[in-house]
Amino acid sequence: IPGGKTMVKTILHSVHKEKAGELIDYNLTLKYYIVSEPFCAEFTDLLRYGIKIKLIAEFEDGTSEEESKEIRDIFYREQDAYKFADLLSENSVTPTHLHDIVQEYIQDTLRAAKK
Repeated sequence: IPGGKTMVKTILHSVHKEKAGELIDYNLTLKYYIVSEPFCAEFTDLLRYGIKIKLIAEFEDGTSEEESKEIRDIFYREQDAYKFADLLSENSVTPTHLHDIVQEYIQDTLRAAKK
């Protein structure tokens, strides 16, 4: 990797859209990404994976707000990252809750490994 920089690749996995709001109507878009990067500079063919969620709220007056959260280095197998992203998308998980969901996933995985 030139200059010692790691190459991070972000791939859009899925998009979830819905109409939302109780007091103010707005359109909510949730975008789920798989983030991959080499394990280290010496082994660029070995990848580690993370997740990024981006929320976009578009209001009737034409304004919008965005929020995003990214957590890297959760998975070492690509299929695990995609399976987890499917779960996030199916449950409309927002950036605010990503940390808690990842923490729960890691705890459940460690418990299962001890059995």
